[in-house]
Amino acid sequence: FPPSLLVDGDINTQWSTAANAAAGDWVLFDLGRTSTFTGILMDSGNINASYPVDFRVFVGTDVNNLALAATVTGNRQS
Repeated sequence: FPPSLLVDGDINTQWSTAANAAAGDWVLFDLGRTSTFTGILMDSGNINASYPVDFRVFVGTDVNNLALAATVTGNRQS
């Protein structure tokens, strides 16, 4: 599952680490420029139970200086 499938916008594809999720796993998105956003949608498409339940969102202009923007716990697919 190549990383490009993580953000391809197609609910019929998926990205996977090919391993079970574990505490401390992470993924980094570089938007390429300063951006404003009001939400994050993580759509697991047709794959049941393939979504993060607890996660944190960090933001910053430098990968070495990120700030915590949100903490989500108990996330459930709707």
